[in-house]
Amino acid sequence: MRLSSEEGSVVEFASTLESEEAREPVALLDCRQPRNDQFLRICSWCQRVKLGSIWLPIEVVVVELSLMTAPTVPAITHGICEDCYDRVMSENPRLVSSF
Repeated sequence: MRLSSEEGSVVEFASTLESEEAREPVALLDCRQPRNDQFLRICSWCQRVKLGSIWLPIEVVVVELSLMTAPTVPAITHGICEDCYDRVMSENPRLVSSF
């Protein structure tokens, strides 16, 4: 991912797919799944999900919350986990001064 500052306090995000990994489909990520009024925060970079105070692989969260048998699944909200935040900031030191 390339981040650059633009005129007017704008940040441009440009990303390139570097690798791809086959994974089993996860109902939680299927936009056709019925949703309930709960939310799960998913890291936009690594796809781990915040459960309590820790970030776990989405497959672990599906099992922990018994989402395979639930009639509805939580809605998803996006964020960034601490590991990815640290990596993004270390790779883009100009961003650190803007936060």
